[in-house]
Amino acid sequence: MFGDEPYGNYNRILLSPVLAGEQTVGEIILNPLSWYEEHGITLHKGRKVVRVDRVPGIARELMAQTGEWFRADLARQISQRLAKAAGGKVMA
Repeated sequence: MFGDEPYGNYNRILLSPVLAGEQTVGEIILNPLSWYEEHGITLHKGRKVVRVDRVPGIARELMAQTGEWFRADLARQISQRLAKAAGGKVMA
């Protein structure tokens, strides 16, 4: 799982209390880092995908905003479940 943010999934409904200082990000995290490993998920936190090279129907390579390329086995796994989820920008 790739994500631009520095942590895994969190309860977005509770984001307002975090922004208001009533809760911390840690309090709204849905799964600890160990959960991803236990479920065979590699969490690429802080790595926004900016490019997907593919042939029809098959992702061959993904490029993160850092310029890192993820190829071969990883791309084949992703091609089976590739989903684009667009998020918003955090306001400080």
